[in-house]
Amino acid sequence: MDPAVLFAWFIVVAIVVSIAVNIAASRMLGRHKIRNIQIRAATQVFGTAGLFVFSTVYLYAEGYLDDTINVLGISALIVVAFSKYSPVNNAFSFMIVAYRTEFHIDDWITVSNVNGNMRGKVKDFNLKGVRIQGFALSESIISNEELMHSFVINLTPEDLFRWPTVIRTSKAMDAESVEKIIIDNLVKHNLTEASSPASTFNSYLEYFDDDLDYRPNYRSMTVFTYHPKWINGADGLMEPNGYELAYSVTRQLKRDIMTDIEAEELSYVDASLVVQ
Repeated sequence: MDPAVLFAWFIVVAIVVSIAVNIAASRMLGRHKIRNIQIRAATQVFGTAGLFVFSTVYLYAEGYLDDTINVLGISALIVVAFSKYSPVNNAFSFMIVAYRTEFHIDDWITVSNVNGNMRGKVKDFNLKGVRIQGFALSESIISNEELMHSFVINLTPEDLFRWPTVIRTSKAMDAESVEKIIIDNLVKHNLTEASSPASTFNSYLEYFDDDLDYRPNYRSMTVFTYHPKWINGADGLMEPNGYELAYSVTRQLKRDIMTDIEAEELSYVDASLVVQ
């Protein structure tokens, strides 16, 4: 077959497959605005593999592969192309990562490797790597090769996710009083429970009260609240901005709890001991 005809057929098939994949994804995702990484990988890898096949067929049709020198030269180029930091190796790493990963575009993740830890929202994922945006709106790109050797945690894997808020108080105030203040503020902020299509979760409290703690005069309490991943957007579509909203809500929750605790702790102070 003429290489030009083969290439034309490849372009047609690539366009048809891309359209079909996007239509199927839109029907499955419904009102949820999210781009599945596997879909992105399928379209980009299909193009890369098609270009490789076209190049091989073209070289064979033109007789370049009949010469031993040409075969050795092409083999050397392939070895170089698959070196650790080459674009081709990064592309194949992209294929592997895309079908092994458990996160999607717009998910919040933490990435840990020998270079350190990073937390942020997945903004893009392509042949270059994954682009992550942090709370400060700064962005970083982690190559696919590096991502293959990293420990990745998805912070928002489901429709609901759990958020821990740590409260530290003096043991001069009894735990029951602190617990009442926390529960009152959970009710105030409508954080007592959260529901998903599958189940309902109630917020709860755990506290560490050990005299062997490195700070024996303080008590550490952790409030676990549940938050929806999807928020109704202005255009009527569901936006995956629940993590950012949870960050803001829990910061305000902690401020209100600490304000009430500080006010309550003042009642424990003997007024006669206060310097006038």
